[in-house]
Amino acid sequence: MIIFCCSNLTLPSTLTLVGENKEKKFLVITTNYSIYQVLIDIVDKNSVLYFALPCVGLPNSLKIILTKPLDSFKAIYNNLMYKRKFNAEIKKRIQKRSIVYFELYVFCDFEFWMVASLKKRSEKFIFLKNLKDVKTEPLKWIDEKIYSLLNKLVFRTKAEPCCASGMSSLKLTDTYLNDLGATSMDGHVDSEIVNSLVADKFPGQIKNKDFVILTGGRVSGMFVKTDLYKQIQDQILISIVSFVSKDKVVVKSHPVYEEYVGLEKEFDRIPAYLPFNIFSYDPYKYIVGVTSTVLIEASHKSKCKIISTLSLFKGSYLNEKFHDELLYYLKANMNQRNPILFPKNLNEFNVLIRAV
Repeated sequence: MIIFCCSNLTLPSTLTLVGENKEKKFLVITTNYSIYQVLIDIVDKNSVLYFALPCVGLPNSLKIILTKPLDSFKAIYNNLMYKRKFNAEIKKRIQKRSIVYFELYVFCDFEFWMVASLKKRSEKFIFLKNLKDVKTEPLKWIDEKIYSLLNKLVFRTKAEPCCASGMSSLKLTDTYLNDLGATSMDGHVDSEIVNSLVADKFPGQIKNKDFVILTGGRVSGMFVKTDLYKQIQDQILISIVSFVSKDKVVVKSHPVYEEYVGLEKEFDRIPAYLPFNIFSYDPYKYIVGVTSTVLIEASHKSKCKIISTLSLFKGSYLNEKFHDELLYYLKANMNQRNPILFPKNLNEFNVLIRAV
């Protein structure tokens, strides 16, 4: 059994499969080092394969190719070399045909190829569907054509170019699944199995906390000027500790892009490499972040009050289109029955955290 786990969102379903099949031989493949760190704490290290992705993906626009032709050529060549490297690694680790489980949606350009490359070694493919759909937007016509052509030349997959969260990517399509002959099934998460695996290794990470503050993820510096981010985020944190005591607040940084700015450094922390969704949401009352996908998942799987502070930073973005694109992404993918809340200013935020 082979399980691809390349996103923190898919880790609970991966742990469920591992727990249900612990007597069988399996291999979990991940391209995410923080997931690798978690898995080797929980399962036998020999049952996990970490494969580092190329540092730079394929050039995804005409502008990049025209202004940086040498860098574009190097990126294409590097991706081709990494394909050879992965094939060599798989040849050593997989000797017989296996069932391949995977869950990929977007921001998985190289991973789409990795899964497809196992056609000759797979007994069958099973797509674990945990999300109904991931809302994306189209790229500019010329960029879509260029990105699509490069994907066909380098990866040869049936994934399609798109724009998600303001960034170019490939996305999952029915054509991609049909090309693999994949069977789709609802992603199954057994909370008891996940909690038992996690509790044994990470006890006491989330005791007696009301607020989780999600940080990192390149918001400061990439989307918002760092000094303005610090100024506004500090005001948000001061508002929270005027409502609850400081020991009721815990900070959780992004597993890959770990960062703490200003007052964020002064609170208790959940270790950054631990994806938040492997813990139960039940102990918390509020989950607060800017644009983390944890906000989307929490809206589907928790009863917490979920608040995005995205609009509190409006006017501070390096490019104001980031705000509109990120807002669209969060609203399009959240659970409408337990929606993410978007206060427009600090007064609205204060009302939300104090409302019963």
